[in-house]
Amino acid sequence: MKLEDLNTLSVLFRTKNLTQAAAQLYISQPALTVRLQNIERELDCKVAARSNRGVVFTPEGEYLAKRAAEISALMEQTLRHVRRMQSEHLGTIRLLAPSSFSRYFLLDILRDYKAVSPGTNFQIEVADSSEIVKRVGALEAHCGFVHGDYMDTLPKLRVASMPAYVVSRAPLAVEQMPELPFITHNTSEKTHEMIREWWQDRFDADLEPQMSVKNIDLCLHMVEAGMGIGIVFGDFWDKDYKICKLPLHWSDHRPLTRSLWFLYASEVMESPCMCGFLNFLRERAPLIPPSRGGMDLDGEAGGGS
Repeated sequence: MKLEDLNTLSVLFRTKNLTQAAAQLYISQPALTVRLQNIERELDCKVAARSNRGVVFTPEGEYLAKRAAEISALMEQTLRHVRRMQSEHLGTIRLLAPSSFSRYFLLDILRDYKAVSPGTNFQIEVADSSEIVKRVGALEAHCGFVHGDYMDTLPKLRVASMPAYVVSRAPLAVEQMPELPFITHNTSEKTHEMIREWWQDRFDADLEPQMSVKNIDLCLHMVEAGMGIGIVFGDFWDKDYKICKLPLHWSDHRPLTRSLWFLYASEVMESPCMCGFLNFLRERAPLIPPSRGGMDLDGEAGGGS
């Protein structure tokens, strides 16, 4: 049965009169009679009959008409809510983000956005950047933040560029780095690849980490304890650790940096809910304050970088 059939039964049951029901449905009385006959044919049962007292419903027809009224009311409520979602940016955004970004930056971003769009909710998962690219591309999530330049076809917005630092317990020169134990932490493969390329560029040798740890915080703790050195992007951690940092450059003096991108599925961008969040990120960028590492913004790109 179609929604118009349910509405027909609801109106006819309420009026018990073909003429009044046809007027409320904006159709002719013969057209209403044909519609009722088609409903009965589809259900293979008698729904209503005309009598001297007006339209009389059968027990089956009465049950169906009452349920039709409930369903029609629910549909109207649903449509009103959808229209409200469009006008007020209501809805739930499924968002993915790397662990370090989630811990240090995502809270401020979501808190500020909720202040201007309280009707928007977020379903957040922590994931590796490469996994985020795959899941957004497969529409398992609406959007996500990723570290590094992934060659993909997803639309994206570059929201920050984070400089690289070598961190150590005591001041050091770049030339001393190969002499010290190197601690690597769990980050995206793109970041590991960039660090290996930089190491090869500066020292003409392969990087051979002596230790590998789960996250950046454990890496920084170990550096603080004098167990080795590490490479991190950004200095958002600066106030929490008593360690030294030295900015890194390629051999041609270009600074070593890592981009932070916001990826999103083009299929969901007709949603005012998603458009509102994307516009907020555009206006707020860079997402990471320059005082925490000299961030910049190069703008939006539609494909790989």
